[in-house]
Amino acid sequence: MAIIRDSFCCYMPTFWPCAGNSLLATSPFFGPAKCAIIDTPLGTEELAHWEMLGTMIYQCLRGASLAEIEAAGLSGYYTLHNHAVFPSDPNGVPFTTAYIQATGDPVTDLVEDLAAEQKARTAYEHIMSMTNDPALLGPLRFLREREVVHYQRFGECLEIVQRMVPNNNEKVRFVANGRIVTTGDGCHDICPNMRL
Repeated sequence: MAIIRDSFCCYMPTFWPCAGNSLLATSPFFGPAKCAIIDTPLGTEELAHWEMLGTMIYQCLRGASLAEIEAAGLSGYYTLHNHAVFPSDPNGVPFTTAYIQATGDPVTDLVEDLAAEQKARTAYEHIMSMTNDPALLGPLRFLREREVVHYQRFGECLEIVQRMVPNNNEKVRFVANGRIVTTGDGCHDICPNMRL
């Protein structure tokens, strides 16, 4: 496994999580999925992705000397975290849930989820361009592919929700108990596969 001498590993601690990580969008999905076609609780899967990235970071930092850490430009990281794995963005800002959003409007939330999946896919591609280590590229390819699958599932959910809104001019207020509630006059039944 790569160690910190690999130039990629110098940056690895800052990728967990990167700002575009789809966990930011899927955090509201802890619990039942918004749509039955999302057959895996995405929040749980995204946590597993964090675990994979954390393992890669640990393997990159494991055994690195202080001189190697300093040469890699990770002195600040080391000062605060030693060899520990700590989620921060590329600027060293710790992960925060301050940017996680759920509006209660399923169309808005699904579009945000789609964007987050694309940002995560792009981030994985950028990360992959920084190394040629097969031990790192394999898991990163897997993670990138999962973001593509998540994007497809969210897109399918969005199509279902958009078909169920009876009038495009109506604002969807919320989806609950198999019904869509709009600002129009009353509730409209939706497909039984839709649930919160």
